Amino acid sequence: MAAAVAELTDTPSAARRPARRRRTLPVAAALALACAAAAVFVLSGSHEQAGDAAPQEGAIVDVAQMTANLAGPQVHYVRFGFAAVLAADVAAADVEGRFALLKDAALSEIATFSADHLRTPAGVEELRGRLTARAAGVYPDGQVLRIVLTELVVQ
Repeated sequence: MAAAVAELTDTPSAARRPARRRRTLPVAAALALACAAAAVFVLSGSHEQAGDAAPQEGAIVDVAQMTANLAGPQVHYVRFGFAAVLAADVAAADVEGRFALLKDAALSEIATFSADHLRTPAGVEELRGRLTARAAGVYPDGQVLRIVLTELVVQ
């Protein structure tokens, strides 16, 4: 009879063990998924605080329309116009005094481009990026957020 009692008690405990393992697996998977989602949230920067937010854009001020020579073995010209996107709290009068420096920087940058490269979307985007970087050097306090092209004709 003792063997029968031991046999009865072994069977239910053995049946319970796999059931616990089956419940543990979904809980562990859900916990791993939650941790992965939290890591993506933290690493993506979508939890930005108010101080980390990008500055608000303000007025857009025309800087210049210019004609310049392009780099390369053949003679090519470009006519381009560009404008500065100012920070929301900056007035146009605050930045106009340094436009000559910005024009000089633009001429230096555009002279490095070939006509073929400047005719591509990648070339135009590269020009915008370089002009924006140069504007950050001319206006180190962040008055100008970016440069936009208002005209671009390559000959």
